[in-house]
Amino acid sequence: MTDNTDMEITKTGWPIRWELLMRYRLIEIVALWEGRLTTNHLCNSFGIARQQGSKLDCR
Repeated sequence: MTDNTDMEITKTGWPIRWELLMRYRLIEIVALWEGRLTTNHLCNSFGIARQQGSKLDCR
């Protein structure tokens, strides 16, 4: 069973959750603005551990 957020998104036709879309948007903006995306950006923005951030780190 899904929560209300997923059901609302499904009703509007969005293929992904709004929160995930906003995370992708932040990553895109940081990468374009600074020309790189570091582990520190990810850890500070999303409150994740350094190990998780280094899996996603794009330089």
